[in-house]
Amino acid sequence: MKLRYIEEPSLQFGENQHICPKSGIYSYSPFDIGQVRPEKITIGIIGKSESIEKIITWIDSCKSHIDGKLSKTPHPNLFMNFCGFNKDIGFKCEIAYDDTYLRKLNNSDFDEIIKKSTDLEDRIIDIANLYLNEIKFLSKNKNPDVILCALSENFMTYIKETDSEEEEEDEDTDTTQADAKDDDTSEKEQNFRRYLKAKAMQHNVPIQIVRDRIAKPTSDMQDEATIAWNFFTALYYKASGTPWALIRKDSAETTCYAGISFFKSRDKSTTQTSIAQIFNELGKGVILRGEEIILKKYDRTPHLSEEQAFNLLKVRL
Repeated sequence: MKLRYIEEPSLQFGENQHICPKSGIYSYSPFDIGQVRPEKITIGIIGKSESIEKIITWIDSCKSHIDGKLSKTPHPNLFMNFCGFNKDIGFKCEIAYDDTYLRKLNNSDFDEIIKKSTDLEDRIIDIANLYLNEIKFLSKNKNPDVILCALSENFMTYIKETDSEEEEEDEDTDTTQADAKDDDTSEKEQNFRRYLKAKAMQHNVPIQIVRDRIAKPTSDMQDEATIAWNFFTALYYKASGTPWALIRKDSAETTCYAGISFFKSRDKSTTQTSIAQIFNELGKGVILRGEEIILKKYDRTPHLSEEQAFNLLKVRL
């Protein structure tokens, strides 16, 4: 086996270069600091009243510095302090909204859907439509840069089997069956998220799905500073900002970085390739599907042949 270490490239920020996205933004401003960029991000928020309140309180708290997590093995870029999301440091950008951008969903709306929807897939669609109706309103009547769809702490209870449905199942549920239920619940949440994102595209306003528990992260979640970094970096990008860019040594030289992944077909019968993410130097990307691959009996790890790798990039790019 021949190994070759590929050094991680530095990134270009507004005032300098750095290997770490967080440190680069913190110290040298985002890449587009001297260009047309979002200096203020107007957000809309959709969710239950208590969820909206939690999200707003949390966003306000993130205007200030947040200490990073203490680690037994310190690394300067591992658990970076969050600089705060404000116009004076880091992103040098601020959040804006008023009460007319807050669209509150009633508990009774969710309860009514559960009562009338016996089919779980129908229930997912009906709940997504509660958000989609408000996304449509905000896109037509207001001018948000990004719309936050807040999910309550008990949101998963709406998209899983009801108690009566569960009672009909065998009471002697073993560990394997329990794990399968957890996987199914996770898949249902993914179905909801995908449906909501796909349908929301017609309104031409980026959305960000966020759980209200982000306001008080539990021990099984990321630390507060990391959550803030991830959230506000995504928000800045979705508002058409460019946090960082790849360094171009020559104006005529362009490098495309492609991430190759593998996925099962809907009927689980085949494994196929996809170019999961193709990024140019400004981080703009797309997703493209490729051809089927053959899994070998002695090696269950997916591999592309030389010809398949060539065809995937030649045809798609």
